[in-house]
Amino acid sequence: MGNERVTEDMVDALLRAHGFYDDEDDVVVEKQQWAIAVIRTPLSKASKSGKGNVGYPEFIVTAPATPDMVVVVECKADVRFHESNERDKPVDYAVDGALHYAKFLSPNYTVIAIAVSGDEQTNKMSFFLLPRGETELKDLVAPTGAALTDLVPMDDLLRAASFDPLVHKKRERDLILFSQEMHVFMRDEAELAEAEKPLVVAGTLIALSSEVFAKTYDVYPAKDLPGFWMQTIKDEIKKASLPVSKIDNMTQPFTAIEVHPELRKPTMGYPKGLLNEIVTLLAERVPPFMTVYHDYDVVG
Repeated sequence: MGNERVTEDMVDALLRAHGFYDDEDDVVVEKQQWAIAVIRTPLSKASKSGKGNVGYPEFIVTAPATPDMVVVVECKADVRFHESNERDKPVDYAVDGALHYAKFLSPNYTVIAIAVSGDEQTNKMSFFLLPRGETELKDLVAPTGAALTDLVPMDDLLRAASFDPLVHKKRERDLILFSQEMHVFMRDEAELAEAEKPLVVAGTLIALSSEVFAKTYDVYPAKDLPGFWMQTIKDEIKKASLPVSKIDNMTQPFTAIEVHPELRKPTMGYPKGLLNEIVTLLAERVPPFMTVYHDYDVVG
């Protein structure tokens, strides 16, 4: 029987080769530990023995820009222990273990479960998908419908999961529910007029397309964030190389949002200001519809 550490090292090398470690702001790889509470809590009782102790998958991989998905990787040293007939022996088999952990994480995440066994000379890999809130596992396939048999970059894994019809439908429903919540928040908390709401959303999505804004907006105090927001919108629109007159016409409507009194003052509930809260909500909930799906009127 082989050494499981050899399998883990092989997986780690594959992750590196496919760019998983290139930028920790884009992809976070954790080995038998996890900082995110919503992952840590369910795994605290997910031991494969079924005794209610902590469970330790070999790898947990997340992408901050896609917060509703998680990748879990389980390894076994010997390909003979890749998968049991009933997939009900998580202690002994890689597939069984990966699916075991996926079920603990699925109440909060769409889970991509990867099982790996063997070494560089002889190995097996299996890829599964468990949509959030579901109990029915399915094979993970590429958007083209082809089965995944080898590890691919994180973006490709997330894209494959995103185009699953059930995942797509759930995300669409979540976006509609979120839009209703955002409508109430902008009306009641920010006191925005109907005509101002789409400007806030559109302006924020433009600003979030700037990597600098997306990574630094949260450090700005409430009174300064609207100015940074407005300047970022201007900078992003200028990148389109439009005539100055057209740039002025496009950016002028956003100036009313920049000086909106309710958006620039800290409150007890929102010490960083309401604009900060709006930006944060949009940054957390909308990106998949901007980067993966291209058939949605997100502002609408």
